[in-house]
Amino acid sequence: MYASALIDQRLLTGARRAIARALRALPVSQHHRVWPLMCRLAYLPGCPAPTAVRVLRRYPQFDPAHAEELVAFLVSAGRFREAAEQLTAAIDDDGGFRSAKGTTRRQLLLDLCELLAKHPDGVAGMPMEAILCSAARKFPEEAGVLWRTLAGYYARKGIHSKARDVFEEGTTTAATVKDIRLVFESYLHFEHAVVAAELDKGAQQENSASALQCCWLADKDNADLNMARLERLLERRPEMLNGVQLRQNSHASRRGTTG
Repeated sequence: MYASALIDQRLLTGARRAIARALRALPVSQHHRVWPLMCRLAYLPGCPAPTAVRVLRRYPQFDPAHAEELVAFLVSAGRFREAAEQLTAAIDDDGGFRSAKGTTRRQLLLDLCELLAKHPDGVAGMPMEAILCSAARKFPEEAGVLWRTLAGYYARKGIHSKARDVFEEGTTTAATVKDIRLVFESYLHFEHAVVAAELDKGAQQENSASALQCCWLADKDNADLNMARLERLLERRPEMLNGVQLRQNSHASRRGTTG
């Protein structure tokens, strides 16, 4: 095929134009023969990222089942917000999206959570809480993952007080032992990291000749406060587990009364 020969010769502009002409000339029923060439063109190392993105954006319009390929490319190109928007659209598409790879909407949700948590700056401006709360309503069995993701997002942004608020809400609303363990372990890891960072910061300032004594005392106070938070969290673990069991018993009692 002419376009294939152009691709082999790395004549990208000519190949793109030839494929575009073929798509315009052929009936839609034959587009499936052309799109693999267009995708091959987009994935070539020499293809400019903006061109590749434009090409791969059009592919899901022809076959929505291949939206994951666009998401993967956007992530590799550092376009995290657009990738998150594409994943959100696929998750919210009730009954319309069918993955060519057999990926479930639940797995897409977990992929979205991982993307949001790992690249908070890259997805700035997205309504994080609204997205995750909507996901929690659709997939209540993943509530623990969602709380952990949202808290991790705020932690990476450096908003530690907000991260703690989310962890606290997650521990007080968890409906299963699996969820409480997941949230608690993430909460514990977070507090350990905060304590370690404060101690390291205090040690660096203590060893620095330019550090003022008052600053060192302030850091020590912060370290002591964070250590107290960590110890208190460890003490509350049995209380949190009991809370989950009480909520489970309450739900079971209501179901029994209704029945």
